[in-house]
Amino acid sequence: MVDETEQKQIHQSPGKPLSSKRSNSRRSVIIVLLGLIVAEAVAGGITWQILSQGIHKIYLAFAPPAPTSAPVVHNINSATFGFDPQHTHFNPSENLLTLVKVPHLVLFWTSSAGSSVESSPAVVNGVVYVGSSDGRLYAFNSQTGATRWIATTGSFVRSSPAVANGVVYVGSDDGRLYAFNSQTGAKLWVATTGSFVESSPAVVNGVVYVGSFDQKLYAFHYGTTNLIVTSISPTSGPARGGTTITITGHSFTDVINVSFGSTSANSFLVVSDTQIFASSPAGSGTIDVTVTTPIGTSIANSADQFTYT
Repeated sequence: MVDETEQKQIHQSPGKPLSSKRSNSRRSVIIVLLGLIVAEAVAGGITWQILSQGIHKIYLAFAPPAPTSAPVVHNINSATFGFDPQHTHFNPSENLLTLVKVPHLVLFWTSSAGSSVESSPAVVNGVVYVGSSDGRLYAFNSQTGATRWIATTGSFVRSSPAVANGVVYVGSDDGRLYAFNSQTGAKLWVATTGSFVESSPAVVNGVVYVGSFDQKLYAFHYGTTNLIVTSISPTSGPARGGTTITITGHSFTDVINVSFGSTSANSFLVVSDTQIFASSPAGSGTIDVTVTTPIGTSIANSADQFTYT
């Protein structure tokens, strides 16, 4: 018997005599079965078996025709929601998974996230990328389910990730689009929108497109960004604020905001692409001074820390 079969069963209670009507019915069934056998034989092959226990059951199993050649395995990545930027959900190279095989799929592995998973996975080069409502993006080994790395965002990740040129892009309900290194999970850059980002990014011709709940569509240049703060001076000032600091770094173009922790600077002046003057707001403790431009926000690092005294 072939595994991929569609079984048809005809039941009759044992020990009961057949009436003439039932005999006619049985003849009709046999004629129908013979017709099916002929049809399937013409269509390309049939495997069947009759188990006779007082004409107890009849099993008929049809087998698909044998392939003329072995299927060709293609190394196809599904790097974005819907398989491609157009979200067609169609893989033209698929030749292993068929309608006959689908009912026989079995569980391969499972892995756990910290909360519910509403994101759709992207699978690229043996790695499965998927978001969770615990605010994290997970990378799993596609063969074993082992965790490769976990990256953190500021809120729920209901967006489905997209992978291009070694970078994973995913939205978060904190209103940001994140870019992570696909191999290590290191955060490369963050771009800010006006509300939740639950749509799935599309990466085309050097641009990442993503929608936001602020009813706007955003387009960002993909890849890594050089937006970074490399030093600040002075590195401390009074808690009442008002300290003017010099921020040094890269890609300070079209600066939208300068932040001391979660609080915007009292004021700032962009001197050049590499230098900004900013006045500290009131605050306490040690915080990161970050710069925001249309391409995103600089990643916090030890060189941008300011301490209130």
